[in-house]
Amino acid sequence: IRPKDLTWPLRRMTPEKTMNYIERQRKESYKGYKAKAVASQYTDYMNMCQKLKKDTSDEPVYRPRELKRRHDECVLEIERNEASIQAEEYSGKYPEAESVLREIREKLSFAGKEYFIKVPEKIIDIVLEGRYLHHCVGSTDRYFDRIKDHETYICFLRKTAEPDTPFYTIEVEPGGTIRQHRGMY
Repeated sequence: IRPKDLTWPLRRMTPEKTMNYIERQRKESYKGYKAKAVASQYTDYMNMCQKLKKDTSDEPVYRPRELKRRHDECVLEIERNEASIQAEEYSGKYPEAESVLREIREKLSFAGKEYFIKVPEKIIDIVLEGRYLHHCVGSTDRYFDRIKDHETYICFLRKTAEPDTPFYTIEVEPGGTIRQHRGMY
């Protein structure tokens, strides 16, 4: 194991305590693993803790009794909160995007008998739409960057009878031209 493999534990523990901790985890939870693999699991765990905004300076967080169990719990928590976490990251990178969505709401919203067009209120709405319909709108920086620059806008086409169920996602240029539309898959 090289010191770079132990960046996280060495922030909080001495080298001796770090190696004792890694060795104990290897014997108790990671039977058959090499120490380097356990150190890698620890780094993965701490990165997830940071992403989940856990206090990584708190000893029960940075030195869990059962590393494997805590690691697996973080994986599940991230899976459950993945859309929110991703939307939060996009909001941090593109804080102007939501204000642009507010600006265009009146101009691009439409209500008909069978269908209506809805402008999303928040970035999380776009991320969830893309996940539900299984396309890329909420999983790439490209759209949020374009929204920020007033180059393109994202709208949702919905059936009036099912207002909360995603149907089509529409990418609209500032002049009103539909650049693309995507339904399920």
